[in-house]
Amino acid sequence: MDKRTGKIATLNLTAYIIMISGILLFILTPLFIRYLKSDTDVLGILIVIVGLAVLIVGRVVMLVVKKVRSRKSS
Repeated sequence: MDKRTGKIATLNLTAYIIMISGILLFILTPLFIRYLKSDTDVLGILIVIVGLAVLIVGRVVMLVVKKVRSRKSS
C-alpha cells in the first residue's frame, strides 16, 4: 500500500508543477508577444486547467485509497 501512497504524492506534485508552469506562461505572455511574436495566454490557461484536472484526479484517488484501506482494516 505504501507504493500507492507514493504514487499519489507524485501525482499531486506533478499537478502543482504543471499549474505553476501554466501560470508562469500566462504571466509572461507580454514578453512572448513582444520578443517572439507568439500569443501564449490561451495555452497558459489550458495548462493550468490540465493541472487542476490532474490535482482533482489525484485527490479523488487518494479518497478512494483511504476508503479501501479503512474497509480492509475493519
